[in-house]
Amino acid sequence: MSETRTDSPEQLARERRYAPYAAAGAAAGAIATVAAIVAVASAGIGRSTAERARLLDYDAARAELMVSTLFQVLAVAGTVAALVYLLVAAARRVPGVPRWTPVLVLAAGLLLAVGTAWRQLDILGIAHDFAAGTPTRGAAGERRADDLVADLPTLPLALAFVGTLLIAASIVFANVVAMRAGLVSRFLGIVGIIVGVLHVLPLAGGPQILQVFWLGALALLFLDRWPGGRGPAWSSGQAEPWPVPQRR
Repeated sequence: MSETRTDSPEQLARERRYAPYAAAGAAAGAIATVAAIVAVASAGIGRSTAERARLLDYDAARAELMVSTLFQVLAVAGTVAALVYLLVAAARRVPGVPRWTPVLVLAAGLLLAVGTAWRQLDILGIAHDFAAGTPTRGAAGERRADDLVADLPTLPLALAFVGTLLIAASIVFANVVAMRAGLVSRFLGIVGIIVGVLHVLPLAGGPQILQVFWLGALALLFLDRWPGGRGPAWSSGQAEPWPVPQRR
C-alpha cells in the first residue's frame, strides 16, 4: 500500500458536497467538446491552404465558428473544474503534491480560454474585413489576404500555446497522482494521460474524442456511479490501491 495520510470527516464531507459540481463540470466539458466538433463540421470550412480562400470561408461560416469558440471555452472550463476537484482529492491522500497545483490549473485554463477566444475573434475580424473590401480575387486579393494574416497579433496565440502546455501537463500530473491515491483505475488514469499527451502531440486528430470519454467517466466516478463501484480511497480518505477485477 502506498504511503497514506488520514483525512478528517470534514474533508471527506466537503468532497461529497462538491462532487456534484465537479461531475457537472466534467459532463459539461464532454458535451461542449462534442458540440464544438459539430459546430466546426457544420461550418464546412475547406482545406485550402490559400489565405484568400480561408478568409472567405471563415467569413461565410462566422456564426458557426463563433458558436464553436464558445463551446471550446466551455469545454476548457469543464475540464478545469474536473481537474481541480481530482487534484485536491488526490493531494489529501498522497503527500508531496504541491498545494498550488489547483491554482496553476485555473491559470492554465484562463490562458487557454482567453487565448483561444481572442485568436478566433481576431481571425473572424480580418476575414470580415477582407470579404467586405476589395480586392478579393486574383493576385491582388491573395497579397491582401496574406498581409492581413501576417498582421494578426501574436499575443493571443502565445497565450493559447502556453495554456495548452500547462493544461496538458496538469492532465498528465492529475492522472498520475490520482492513480497513486487509488482515486482512478489504472485504465482510466492511462486514458487521461494519453488525453494530456494528445493536447501537445495532436496525433489522429487530437484529443477531442478520447477527452469526451475521459470526462464522461470522471463524471460517473465523482457521482459514485462507476460500474462495479469505485475504489475504497474515496471513502477512507487514504491512498489505497484501486481494486483489481479479480478482487472485485
